[in-house]
Amino acid sequence: MNDPRHLSDNDFSIPIQDVKISVKSFESPVLPPLDEETSLNETHFLLRVPQVANYLVKEGREIFIEPAEGAEQDLIRLYLNGSVLGALLIQRNILCFHASAFEYHQQAVLICGESESGKSSLALAMHLNGMKLINDDICPINHPDFNVLPLETPSKLWADSLQELQQEKLKGPAIHSGENKFFVDIKHKQHENLPVRGIIILENDAVNDFEIEALQGMEKFTALRSHLYRGNYLAQMPKTESLFHQRLSLLASRIPVFRFNRPYSANIETSQARLLSVLEKYYL
Repeated sequence: MNDPRHLSDNDFSIPIQDVKISVKSFESPVLPPLDEETSLNETHFLLRVPQVANYLVKEGREIFIEPAEGAEQDLIRLYLNGSVLGALLIQRNILCFHASAFEYHQQAVLICGESESGKSSLALAMHLNGMKLINDDICPINHPDFNVLPLETPSKLWADSLQELQQEKLKGPAIHSGENKFFVDIKHKQHENLPVRGIIILENDAVNDFEIEALQGMEKFTALRSHLYRGNYLAQMPKTESLFHQRLSLLASRIPVFRFNRPYSANIETSQARLLSVLEKYYL
């Protein structure tokens, strides 16, 4: 536990330059509510996490953090580098996907998926086989080049995934106390801005075998829109939402998008082999 009076601006950081972080009490602005914890408009974002912290993001340039008394510092960082970072990227008009990305022949492949779908473990498996990891879980893309912007953030994996990959040696501290998910220190990641070559929509279902489908037309747009990182924030940001929809339409017209549906019982090794077959068939 931490006494919020002993926390300073230097205790927190995000992987984006030109952002001022201030740890201090602040007066909460009146903003349209999205849910019980979140309020926002085009330029301001307010997140109240009970027993953790209140966060305010202003115009993509400033972050204010008001820690709760006795809050766990790791939890404050977790929200800062998750939802708060996502809000800041949206305020900067940067498309950001809920995805992990890896290098494939000097280009980037994204694996989009819901939380706990296995995108991080599959991306790490690709990395361990020579296809360098670029980003884990949060994947921003610039415009108009549609290059992936690497983020200097640690990967996070469940203990059973690390065991299945036989990579327990990479296990770092738990993401917060009592959690069975751990930070993973991955060496030799890709730090260059690489163009997006393709996007994989990872799904898990009650199927007997892998199902791979190349999406077309509005299916592509709909799939990409549904996997924007914190895309629900756009409901309170109509101008930004309109801009993002234009960029998503352009991205969908340029980039192949595949639905990669695998059985619940599929292991990481088999999933990796099938994903490689998709890349070899469609990308080379």
